[in-house]
Amino acid sequence: MYRAIIVDDDRWALEDIKKSFDFPSFDFAIQGEYMSAESAFEAIVMQPPELVVSDIRMGSLSGIDLIRKCRGKGIGSLFVIVSGYDDIDYIQAAFTYSAFYYLLKPIDDIKTRELMQRIILRLNAKVRCQIKNYPQDTFGKAMKYVDEHFTEVLSLESASEALFLNKNYLSDLFSKRLGMTFTQYRNKQRICLAEQMILEGIFSITDIAYSCGFESLSRFSKVFKQIKGTPPQQFRQKNITGE
Repeated sequence: MYRAIIVDDDRWALEDIKKSFDFPSFDFAIQGEYMSAESAFEAIVMQPPELVVSDIRMGSLSGIDLIRKCRGKGIGSLFVIVSGYDDIDYIQAAFTYSAFYYLLKPIDDIKTRELMQRIILRLNAKVRCQIKNYPQDTFGKAMKYVDEHFTEVLSLESASEALFLNKNYLSDLFSKRLGMTFTQYRNKQRICLAEQMILEGIFSITDIAYSCGFESLSRFSKVFKQIKGTPPQQFRQKNITGE
């Protein structure tokens, strides 16, 4: 069972989120309900859930601030931002911190059901790309960290800081233990997830590129072809349509 935290400074809005998202039907337990981003942040840091659904404007700390603070702590939860503002600045800010979806109010039950199906597919796909038993050493911790955060902005420098390791030492660990660079391993995991999402047949190539942590569609296409031997569009045509 997956876990979700919902955040809104309006009690009735919290109830609307619970009703519209219908978490139990998708095997989600509500880990907590919070009326401020500050209290939600404390709970998320203590036990990160798989999903956070948050309003965007809530007093001194916004939903965007909540994502930023969580990403700063290395928390890889999926974030859905619920907003009554169809504002490009808000939308760009949300996706800067790797929000999974920006949902406009009023909440539509059909859209949220489709969204929850996408969330489940994304979570299940990521699980399939993760190693089940990590080595019980520094390298194992490093691999686990990459596997949990490869969909975010992740570099050798940021990973070494989060793991309190020298970046040259971390680079050598991957080279010696896996025979590949840190970047190659990170990209391998990203493409593993991308492949799963393509095979599901419901995500656009652009959505997949950004969901897997790539900064642009062109970069995603280049790395996908390097690893799979074919561009993502052709991979989809061959495996989904049989062309």
